Amino acid sequence: MLIEAILAVLIIAVVAGLTTLGLCFAVRKARTHKAREECAMLIAACKMYRALVNEWPKANRQQDIIDHLLSPQLPRMGRPPVLLDLTEADFDLAGRMIDPWRSPYVIEFPEGRVLVYSFGPDMESDEGHFEGDGCTEGVHEALGLCVPVDDVRPVGVHHRDTEAQR
Repeated sequence: MLIEAILAVLIIAVVAGLTTLGLCFAVRKARTHKAREECAMLIAACKMYRALVNEWPKANRQQDIIDHLLSPQLPRMGRPPVLLDLTEADFDLAGRMIDPWRSPYVIEFPEGRVLVYSFGPDMESDEGHFEGDGCTEGVHEALGLCVPVDDVRPVGVHHRDTEAQR
């Protein structure tokens, strides 16, 4: 009887452990999906802003870029269009739009393009670092395998070409 009770407890422990692992994986996958969707939303908002104003938002800080996107100053328009639909939960106390891991998104405009990404679960930039093969970023670009280990970017977009110029 004691052996049967121990076996029952062990089976329950194994099932609970597997369930916990599955739940952790599902949560990470959901957060990554949300971050990719928000990156794509920010890219679309920046492109719409550029189409309306004929230039990228002029700002260096992420908060200022988001402010431009939330209330674009457009001549000849009575009511500004809604480029982003955000809630207070999307921001940290400093007013920065945050990813699912509570880190601010990075929004940059290099060489006439828009680049938007999240640092992912470890909250550090993995730019130039790729999973376990020791290859440099240039080798990966040449092979078309530009997938950083951890940074989250929109789906189907290469590391260096997050968005081409309009």
